[in-house]
Amino acid sequence: GVLMRMIKSPQMSAVLEATTGESKGSREIKINRLKATQAREAVESGALSASERAARCMVGQAAELVVTWPAAALRSRNNQLWKIKFLNEGSVDAGGPYREMFSNWSAELMTAGLVDVLIPSPNMVHGLGETRDAWVVRPGATGVRDQVVMRFVGRLMGVAVRTSETLDLALCSLVWKAVVGEARDISDLAMVDTMAAQALAYVERIDEEGVDASCFTDIIDFALLATKYLNCTLSICP
Repeated sequence: GVLMRMIKSPQMSAVLEATTGESKGSREIKINRLKATQAREAVESGALSASERAARCMVGQAAELVVTWPAAALRSRNNQLWKIKFLNEGSVDAGGPYREMFSNWSAELMTAGLVDVLIPSPNMVHGLGETRDAWVVRPGATGVRDQVVMRFVGRLMGVAVRTSETLDLALCSLVWKAVVGEARDISDLAMVDTMAAQALAYVERIDEEGVDASCFTDIIDFALLATKYLNCTLSICP
């Protein structure tokens, strides 16, 4: 069952305290916002390749660096674990740029065709179902760059929990339940793909309609597809 907040919060705090260490030296992330702007504009213009857009955006600029840091460096008692330096700008990070980057990174991750590890859910695309603002992990996000970005996002999640920063990602329950190891069911699928959930529910009880293996393919005529990239699908079963 679900533990009440008054019970689970102290347990969570105890775990975080037990795994907290001391920071060794200051760390800095350099961000070129001009390059990031060019990457966002290229989503519409097509002036850059997908890999160039992903590398130039603010997520791409930070991810390659942050994933090389030892995990212990992100479990510090400091509320600000690194400083942000905007290249060719005169800003001094007294906390503002640090907090701003969490918002910027979230926005980029939820910009279709930019970082491209998250894609709009089918419910968002088709305007169906209850949850129309959720994003899902792109099934084809298995490349080296994709894995670097996902590790970066995981580290941001951990830092957000420890320092109470806001990481405003509209992820579906399929993702969050996977993160915490909770079982998922067809209701979670319906939250992101109502049509697929309805189709699977129908197939599960299709024997009640007198359909068996001998006539299944004559009656059921739909393809199981997964989205590899934006506007690109692959057949799961031939």
